[in-house]
Amino acid sequence: MNLKNYNYNSFKASRPHIIPVWINDNIDKDIFLEMENPKSSVRINYVNNMTYSLKNALLAGTLADMLKLRFTETLREEEGGTYGASVRSSVFKRPKQEVSLFVSFDCNPDKVEKLVSIVHREIKKIENGDVQQLDLDKTLTNYLKERKQLQDQNSYEMSLLTNFYLEGYNMNDPENFEEIVNSITVKDIQAFTKKMLKNARSFEIVFKPEK
Repeated sequence: MNLKNYNYNSFKASRPHIIPVWINDNIDKDIFLEMENPKSSVRINYVNNMTYSLKNALLAGTLADMLKLRFTETLREEEGGTYGASVRSSVFKRPKQEVSLFVSFDCNPDKVEKLVSIVHREIKKIENGDVQQLDLDKTLTNYLKERKQLQDQNSYEMSLLTNFYLEGYNMNDPENFEEIVNSITVKDIQAFTKKMLKNARSFEIVFKPEK
């Protein structure tokens, strides 16, 4: 989660978003396109019902940022298969309370299957409790540091007013941010990931060059 956006997080999460019409609950599709410069583009998404709360919103962002660290290490540094993977995770409040985890990256067509399997492996490892305390500490420390830096900006003041009048809570109250961040544990991340993945709808769409 980009903490520069977190100050708007509950407001963003509460705004209506487009709900796609799913052909079925689990989609796995390769799409072949004519390309001048052959490459593959991978899009992976998990969506599930989840109650919206400030803690769940922070857990979603924490999971995404921890996965970014893992994918940098595995997909980029170990495999050299991509410049980097984009990871986004949010808990929405309206029009339906649900969670979404979205992963995307471009890569060499020859490496698609291996890199996709690594993405699913790393998500599964967190679900099974393989959560690195160092990654968690680094992520949460960054949240607290960035939050402090943002509090002097006009955008923060605007989101403070927005959340107070539209969502009914005070962003400056430590219980609505700092206390939540300081309370997040490895077990919280595992439990959140398990809940998100259980009976989730998902799609894995890979764009590939025509042969």
